Amino acid sequence: MVDRRTNYAKDISRVIGGIYSRFVTIYKTEISLSIKAAETSAVGKSIYAYDKNGKAADAYKEFTKEVLDGGKQRNKHKSELIR
Repeated sequence: MVDRRTNYAKDISRVIGGIYSRFVTIYKTEISLSIKAAETSAVGKSIYAYDKNGKAADAYKEFTKEVLDGGKQRNKHKSELIR
């Protein structure tokens, strides 16, 4: 999960991508920090069962599509994925 509200978080994300992208696939889709996503563990449900129309569920759907597409960049912009 990514918290894009601070410059520090943005910098860390950029540094991690710069260092590790040579060794592992860095996907474009970002899962925003979400209380609903964190609550799923407590209630024992998936994000789709707990909050199927929420931002986190949408982001996970896009991430799944990206993984299944082999990491090809999707046409949607990041801001559309995290609404």
